[in-house]
Amino acid sequence: MAKADDASAEFRSYCPSMPDPQSEREPVASALTLIRGVKLPFRDAGRRKPGDLCRAVQSNWATAADLTDKVYSFSDSQGPSVFWLDLSKADVSPGAPVPIVDATDPNVAGDVLPRPTPTSQQERT
Repeated sequence: MAKADDASAEFRSYCPSMPDPQSEREPVASALTLIRGVKLPFRDAGRRKPGDLCRAVQSNWATAADLTDKVYSFSDSQGPSVFWLDLSKADVSPGAPVPIVDATDPNVAGDVLPRPTPTSQQERT
């Protein structure tokens, strides 16, 4: 399990070197950068060798939460884009439509809440 220990040590060593944030986006970018640096890559588990760390579950998503501003960011291991949900813009009142986001769509990027369409909503019960 030396590889997992190495990744954990690497993560801890990078944390102090992250810059002081100059905007709301920079802490999220820093968090996603750290996560990408230590997560298990997307791979073909059928190609693993005995003793490889491949028996561990691969990391399909990196997620960062800004609890102050209620923004949740997601990055897919199989695509280059990042999308986020700004929950301060969400209508969570009873009966409000629920936007549906296809997280596997390679065209999904940016703030996904302002883009619900009638075909991508369902009624709240």
